Amino acid sequence: MANADLRALMFFHHILNKTKKRALCQLAIERSIRGYVKYGYPGVLVCQGEDAEIKGYIREVKNMRWQQVRLDAMDRVPQDPPAHIPMALKGLEEVASISDIVKTLGVLGSDWETWFKQGMGYSPR
Repeated sequence: MANADLRALMFFHHILNKTKKRALCQLAIERSIRGYVKYGYPGVLVCQGEDAEIKGYIREVKNMRWQQVRLDAMDRVPQDPPAHIPMALKGLEEVASISDIVKTLGVLGSDWETWFKQGMGYSPR
């Protein structure tokens, strides 16, 4: 149910391990979560899905062995329909850089871009 969707921003020291990359993607598909992931140093994941699925996904991801992982932001998705990560996106889409995440989220609306920048510590809260 779209109006119950949560969005989450996770930061990782790095995401390099192929097995973990596959696990992040497979788990997102299993939980009907969609979003964007930047592999490498640092790793960044932005996702959206139903409340219980996002919370379960975060719990499972945090239970994997990571040098550092943290949940930097989580809240309800704005109710403006264009402000949702497209339903056509199944699982996680890889992006090359953090600036690519900012550009992609900017298309969804300034609220997403501001939320991401604040979560990453790029702008005041």
